[in-house]
Amino acid sequence: MNRMTWIAAAVAACAASISPSQAFTDADLDRLAAEILESKTAPGVGDAINDLSSELIECSAITMVSAICIGKTPGQDSSAGQPLENISSWTGKLGVILGSGVGLSERALSTRLKVTADDIMRDVSSSCRNLSVLFERVRKSCEALVASPTNRLKQILVARQPSLYEK
Repeated sequence: MNRMTWIAAAVAACAASISPSQAFTDADLDRLAAEILESKTAPGVGDAINDLSSELIECSAITMVSAICIGKTPGQDSSAGQPLENISSWTGKLGVILGSGVGLSERALSTRLKVTADDIMRDVSSSCRNLSVLFERVRKSCEALVASPTNRLKQILVARQPSLYEK
């Protein structure tokens, strides 16, 4: 197995291990976003939701670039990147909904995505051959988000103001 195929397989395995047990529908995303945004007026929560939105958009961009790279890997099935594309889609949608919900403009959200995509391309030197960099970022930055965005929000809140949110 060549290095690119191994890395592509590792990224796909990582995506499969962090995928939600069932795919999120648009209604699920709307419900989750409404639940999260319900508390945005509490002290510090709006800023934490903004941070969560940023992380979700970063996860979306990273997983989409990974899916594209997997699709370009010789010998890979054309659907090999589909789990990553699914993660990218729902994390991106949720990130945009939450960002909008705390007052970010469409322009700010698109700029956030562009800056993130530019950072990713710089990190991999604009080459899928450097996919291992993305693999490491997917594992570190997306695992908690995909498992439970609300738990990740709690982690952000505790990190920002431990005395208010620790139990």
